[in-house]
Amino acid sequence: LHDYAGALMRQGDLDRAEPLALEAVDVERSLGGPDGVGTGVTTGQLAEILRRKGALTEAESMYAESLRILRAAFPETHPRVLGMRSGAALTMGQLGRWEAAEPLLLEVHEQATAVEDGGTAARSAAQALVRYYEARGDTVQAAQWREAMN
Repeated sequence: LHDYAGALMRQGDLDRAEPLALEAVDVERSLGGPDGVGTGVTTGQLAEILRRKGALTEAESMYAESLRILRAAFPETHPRVLGMRSGAALTMGQLGRWEAAEPLLLEVHEQATAVEDGGTAARSAAQALVRYYEARGDTVQAAQWREAMN
């Protein structure tokens, strides 16, 4: 369910992805408990789908739940935690709290550059900054961060 919802999300089919992600969260809660890592991961995926759909208040709540769970299991610089922090910051920006979101995204990128994963976490953080600056209409900064992804 999680993987299928993720594939649909990446294809932009958010209306089909959302119920699958909801079901995946329910399954993870029943199998691993409300604080299990699987619950944190699937809740984060649901948050991303909701953010992309524009259901920002719900997305913010799901990101908070996911981060609470994942932070209990992983260090702050773990790629899963970094990804959720980026999504939460993007949601803050979309909710109009741009000034609060930018330093969080920059911090995530700085921390992601130290992760030894072949640069995947840093590229993901740079991609979040591209989305942030594009949403702000700052094409110069967006282009600079797009370059950083290469």
